[in-house]
Parts: sequence; C-alpha cells; structure tokens
Amino acid sequence: VAICFSTECRPSAADERRIAACGGRIAASVSSDVAMFVADRLKRTAKLMSAICRGIPVVSSKYILRCFERGQITQPYDETDWLQDAAGERSWGFTLSQSIKLARDRGPVLKDYQVHCATRTTATKDFKEIVAAAGGMYLTSLPARIPEERKDSLLVIVEDRETRGDLRLVRKLKLPSVYVKELVMAAATTQELDLVKFTVEI
Repeated sequence: VAICFSTECRPSAADERRIAACGGRIAASVSSDVAMFVADRLKRTAKLMSAICRGIPVVSSKYILRCFERGQITQPYDETDWLQDAAGERSWGFTLSQSIKLARDRGPVLKDYQVHCATRTTATKDFKEIVAAAGGMYLTSLPARIPEERKDSLLVIVEDRETRGDLRLVRKLKLPSVYVKELVMAAATTQELDLVKFTVEI
C-alpha cells in the first residue's frame, strides 16, 4: 500500500520501519498508485491538490497510528477515516470529501484541456504537477496556429489580473481571453472549472 506524506507529517525513521512492517511503502510523490495522502490540516500544496485531483483519500497521521495498532496498513475506504479540517475547508472554500468524490465520479477536471503560462513566474514545477494531476496537458510554448474549434480547450494562464506577461501571441491567435492562476488552483481543490469567474479580457 503506497502512502505519500505531506512535509509536516513526514514519518521518522522508526515510523518508516513500522510502515514497512505493516505492509506499506512510502511514495515520494502523489502518483496514481498512491492509496492515501497524509496531512494533518488542509494547505494548498501541490501534493494535496494532486491527491484531490486523482481522487486519493486524504487522512490524518492519526489514521496511520490506528493502522499501527491493527498491525496492517489498510485502505481508508470509509469517509469517516478521512481528514476532518472544518477550519481549513472554510478558509479555502471547498469540502474535502466532496471534492475527492467529484474527482472519482467525473474524472480529471482538466481532461482535454491544454494549459500554458504567459507569465514565467507562474510556470513552476508545482503548478505543472497540479495541471498533470488534474488531467491537463501543459504546453511550454504556444502553437503558431490553432484550429478555431480547439481554442476553447486552450487555457492561457497569467499570474493575476495585473501581471499578464507578454500576450502578443495570444492576441495573434485570437484567443478570446486568458485566465488568472487561481482558475487552476480553485479547480484542483473544488473540482469545478469556473471559467467565467477567473477570466481576464484581452
């Protein structure tokens, strides 16, 4: 059973041995074969958002301790085993269990979308990781031309409404709008792609 841990919940060497003895293994990243992600509070990290996008249960470190008591790392099938963080949910505006279930039921929220960052500061390794986990295809550069029917599936991202970067090629491609980075961040947590809310007219 593959387990990925948040930075703040990283297990000690002794706990790593206990995890192995209980049939678990530690994964460095949130890949599709990970059974659970361990975090004690909701923070919009790349790992947590990737877990949500992949429909992977998020549990607290207490769940791992209960697995130690049972002598076996078990899958957290029951929703009551998942992380409970009402304050974090209010702060970030989403319900963890609902988002995980949406990802499972609907599939990747960015499926069939291509994503490109017009602002270099936005194109971080973490951002690209989130796009991939959400089922999107990241483009390091824009194509010289794009068919009219595919323009709606190309999301050009800028850092915010004031920091837009170089949009000359975007205008040349006659794309109707670009979107602020929060489009992808909110989609990763809520599993809802709100193009209207995060659009920037160009």
